[in-house]
Amino acid sequence: KARIVHTHQFTQLLFSLLPAKVYGAKIVHTEHEFYVYSNDARARRMFKQLFRFCSALTVVGPEVARYYIEEVGVPPLRIHVIANGVDLDQFNFPGRESRSRLGLSTDDVVFGVVGRLEPEKDHRTLLQAFRALIDHRQAARLLIIGDGSLRGELESCSRTLGLERNVTFLGARTDIPEVLAALDVFVLSSVHEGVPRGLRCRGPSRT
Repeated sequence: KARIVHTHQFTQLLFSLLPAKVYGAKIVHTEHEFYVYSNDARARRMFKQLFRFCSALTVVGPEVARYYIEEVGVPPLRIHVIANGVDLDQFNFPGRESRSRLGLSTDDVVFGVVGRLEPEKDHRTLLQAFRALIDHRQAARLLIIGDGSLRGELESCSRTLGLERNVTFLGARTDIPEVLAALDVFVLSSVHEGVPRGLRCRGPSRT
């Protein structure tokens, strides 16, 4: 018999309430960000009502905790910050070898972003900024790692901006640490982000 039900994100919480109540289990809920609630007052109210049935809320960072305390009204004593764990040994890749495998020139300044191709990641703004950079420095590359519902739209945007030779969509990858090792600069264009991990690669990061 389960004593604790651990849910992630709003939908899991919603559909777990009844089974947890039937079996007398406590609910511990986890949120990774707050984008879904930040522009929707109705969603915030619904979450606040659902949270009444939870024993605790865990979040991945202090900024996420601050939002749920100040904007949603979660009692501070019932919210806990548990950062995502990172295996540091996974990021010890030689940059030169990684660049060679990806077909990158040693003369290129390589930028990269990792994330789902969804609205909250705001890749469109990143592409527009990269267009301005290319106008001043031709020998620059942008690697977009990840997949999602906006991939076709973003690829079209890249072509419209004339970035076909400078921007590469790598899709979903299982070798993220190795790809990050090839970058000169990690970039992050997200509107909201819980715990970005690009800093572990010791390279410059821009948000």
